[in-house]
Amino acid sequence: LPSSEIVSDADAISTASVALLGVHCALPSGAIDRLQLANNKSGAESEEKVKESVAKIEDKSGRSVIVGGGNYAIYLCKAMVACGIQTYLVSDRPKWNLPSANELLPKGEKMKKAKKDKMVEILSPSVGQLSLGFAMAIGNFDTLVDTLGDEMGVGRLQSVVQGASGVSGFLAQMQELHGCSKYVSTLTRSQQYVLNKGLLFARDPVIRYQQEVEKLPIMRECHYLPPPINFGSTTLQTLLDKGVIYPSNQNENGAHASKPAFVRGWSLSD
Repeated sequence: LPSSEIVSDADAISTASVALLGVHCALPSGAIDRLQLANNKSGAESEEKVKESVAKIEDKSGRSVIVGGGNYAIYLCKAMVACGIQTYLVSDRPKWNLPSANELLPKGEKMKKAKKDKMVEILSPSVGQLSLGFAMAIGNFDTLVDTLGDEMGVGRLQSVVQGASGVSGFLAQMQELHGCSKYVSTLTRSQQYVLNKGLLFARDPVIRYQQEVEKLPIMRECHYLPPPINFGSTTLQTLLDKGVIYPSNQNENGAHASKPAFVRGWSLSD
């Protein structure tokens, strides 16, 4: 990648690790098509033709909702905006304790003011005097990224978007009411321990789990899972080019530049 000249290997690996699930897998299909065109370096099409093609599908890039107010949720919001997605950050943290909408925009990005004002919005789970749920207040959106819970029930946890009718009912309802075609949970095992055991009793299980995972590459017991073919050329390249980096020394589990594995943890801001 050309950006490797200014991005360290550790930062590039951490960015790729967190962006694969929380960003790339949650991108609307229109956004992937646009990024593929915008990052076309083959020379098969002229720059003007590429710009024309990007402009034609720009309005179809979609809308994404990020649930959570932790550092990881904030990073996902920045990454989605960098990929051209209109993004809503839903958090019950006070707004003075969150970045402003302008701070979530890519630095140095040339964008018309009208579009800039629409690219990102910060909402609470209950919106307005009527306390509407954020989904009803937003209306239609394409993808939902949940950094606080898991509607698929792997950890049998609930989040602020948990529906009473269960998993299948929740997904069907989101599709019917809001046109949401993708739901992605980024909940970590460390977060599950904290939610199940509480802050006082989760510390030791979390540390043991993280240490066990960090030993896996050495013991060669991990499974190889190849990323999507267009992940590097679309999402990752865009994030590196625009400087939307997930620093290796800011991971919840501590700096991992010298570790054999990248393991996300948990944070109080979650």
